[in-house]
Amino acid sequence: MAKETQAKGIELNTPKAEDQKEDQQEQELKIKRRLTLSKRNKILLLIAVILTFLLGIFILAVKFARFSYQRVNDLTQLNYTVAQISQIVDNIRQVYMIHGTDTVLNNEFLLKSGAVPKSLIKHGRIVNPYGGDIIIRPSVPIENKKENLISPTFKMSYQGLEQKVCINLALLNWGDLSKGLQAVSIGYVDGTGYDSALETIDTSPTQDAPNEYLDASGQLRRRPVVPKFHFNVAKPKDKFSPTPFAYEKARSGCMCGNGSYCSFALQYMIYAIDNPTKLDDPLSAANKAMHNIK
Repeated sequence: MAKETQAKGIELNTPKAEDQKEDQQEQELKIKRRLTLSKRNKILLLIAVILTFLLGIFILAVKFARFSYQRVNDLTQLNYTVAQISQIVDNIRQVYMIHGTDTVLNNEFLLKSGAVPKSLIKHGRIVNPYGGDIIIRPSVPIENKKENLISPTFKMSYQGLEQKVCINLALLNWGDLSKGLQAVSIGYVDGTGYDSALETIDTSPTQDAPNEYLDASGQLRRRPVVPKFHFNVAKPKDKFSPTPFAYEKARSGCMCGNGSYCSFALQYMIYAIDNPTKLDDPLSAANKAMHNIK
């Protein structure tokens, strides 16, 4: 009887043991699923981090490529501008050799005489590599103390420049008196067409620029008051403002913005001579120097 009761007890307890075993297996399965899900999340997170890192590298590479391309493009345009200016200066001097000192320098005459390379001419304008105009005009001639002519001079301005281009041009060494360079000037072109670099380049530190000027259409206009010392003008071996410009002066002198573009101007003698103020026979010496220009 006791054995039968014990057997029945075992039979009664068997389903509960099986349920407990199933519960245990189910819990183990849940734990495994959680661990698997956790591993998946970690793997996905790692993949996301790697992709983000690779994307960051790609973006930096693209930016560096753009920066490098822009820098190379800027240097190419800058070198082309230097070569262009050198060619224009040489051509203008050749025009003087042919037509003499009575030559009137302006854009119209230079276009007719063939002094301007065809690649720079667009719709009757002389255009620089940056899309702005090149303006060429006669400047104040160089004379000795006896008021004998030493050399005619001319000035030219590159207009429509961004500030960084103006600064880069101002930082270059454009030569000295032995190359005929008289002055370098930086400034702006406003909405009326007034070019501060072109208009102030042939003023000395003790001269004030005239208060009135004629614009491109021939109308008389008033210009802003110009300080007695023109810090936007640099001259070779000048005591106060020598060429080339220092960076801070170039940055402050290239006054662009608010609807205006920067301008960069150069003033050259036709005849490149070392010390024009001490020549006794200026014209003959200047003509002799003309053949030594490189």
